[in-house]
Amino acid sequence: MRHFLQLLVIFLLYASCSGEAIAQGNSHSTVTLQLDSAHQFSHAGYYVALDKGYYENEGLNVIINAGNNTNEPIQQLLSGNANYIIDGSSIISHLNEHPNLRILATIEQFSPWVLLTQPNVTIESLKEGIIALSHQANEIQVMLNQSGLEIGSYRTIDSDNIALF
Repeated sequence: MRHFLQLLVIFLLYASCSGEAIAQGNSHSTVTLQLDSAHQFSHAGYYVALDKGYYENEGLNVIINAGNNTNEPIQQLLSGNANYIIDGSSIISHLNEHPNLRILATIEQFSPWVLLTQPNVTIESLKEGIIALSHQANEIQVMLNQSGLEIGSYRTIDSDNIALF
């Protein structure tokens, strides 16, 4: 399965760049892949493909940029600093504003986000409350909305810089 995902990424990159490279007479196209976060295990496939020369064998010079808290992947794509991005489900919220965006693949089909509370806290009791959420945790807001807690009935603060332990 892991090999399949690597080949899928290579194919998607190659398919979108090979025509441009041929038109320009280049043997290799340079593409930039913007990650959604700092280097971590979930990105290993991209680095293994780079290390093993899979991209190069397909005529691609791939540059992999680690993400950070100041550069959202979507902004890197829209500004032209990246050709491809790895991002979470929050990308869906940008499709209406940028109709030319295309989602090429869904690699991970689960959400690691959880909402932790004291045992006596209910969804209803969160109304008018403050919830600490990561800026990437759109799934939590969707879950709350589906449970009857509409966005706007509670406040959020960015939890990315809050030390929990």
